[in-house]
Amino acid sequence: MIRIIAEGAYDTAHAIYEAHEIRKWKPDAVFFELPITPFQKILDQYSSGKLNIRQLKKALFNALGIEEKEVDHMLLDRFLEGEIEAEMLDEIESEGREIHVIQSAKKVGAEMHAVDMPLDMIEREISGEFKIEHIKNARQIIETKRLPYVIWELNDIVHYPFYFMERIIQHHAIHTTNPYKHNVNTCPVCKMGARWDRFMGGLLIAFLSRMPFSKQLKTDLKAAYIIEKVDQMREEFMATKIISAYKKLKRKLGREPNLLVIVHLWNAHRLEMMLKGIEYE
Repeated sequence: MIRIIAEGAYDTAHAIYEAHEIRKWKPDAVFFELPITPFQKILDQYSSGKLNIRQLKKALFNALGIEEKEVDHMLLDRFLEGEIEAEMLDEIESEGREIHVIQSAKKVGAEMHAVDMPLDMIEREISGEFKIEHIKNARQIIETKRLPYVIWELNDIVHYPFYFMERIIQHHAIHTTNPYKHNVNTCPVCKMGARWDRFMGGLLIAFLSRMPFSKQLKTDLKAAYIIEKVDQMREEFMATKIISAYKKLKRKLGREPNLLVIVHLWNAHRLEMMLKGIEYE
């Protein structure tokens, strides 16, 4: 069985929810939306006992390219014991949140796989299709997760029909992304909204990127267009890696393995479609 957890936000609340689900479900393998290079080596070293929790923290922060910060590696246990309330998870910094999920995966004996496409590989794949300046701009946006202002504005325009509908039905996602308060992973409105945004946004950006706007605006639009293409490449890459691992585990265990895949809501639907039916092959 392949189960996908779609994240509504890259935050600590989602990490604790995922770590909790791993403890309950005890999958044979967990797949992370992290680039294979350098994260697979880190996961392998921690899984084999070559890294302790302190060394894991240091390696993760180095790989993420951010300043090392204190992470409460007992946070899940404190939450399960009732010492930490669900609402309090929203106030905890997200840096290093992956540690909670990795710890749970090791605790239940699950294999750990980083399955995302490294940026260097992406850059090589698209180097012949786009100008270098546009590729560099897109890479910077991906690395910093900071979209240009015009892209935020276009996203708001595309999403407006759902803003309107969510307010009519008093949808909980307006107020929180905390999965313990409103779980986008099981919310049909959230899933439909992500698919709408992606489809309509892709059409709009593809059209506008060909219009005679200013150089800066065209550069930003072209970067957004590249990012949409990169998303498709990443999903195909992740699906290939997950299917390969599924088949290896099936041979190794002599049964259908239970896999848990953790990705953002934006990518979850297409990845689910690509993995559909693999259990019956």
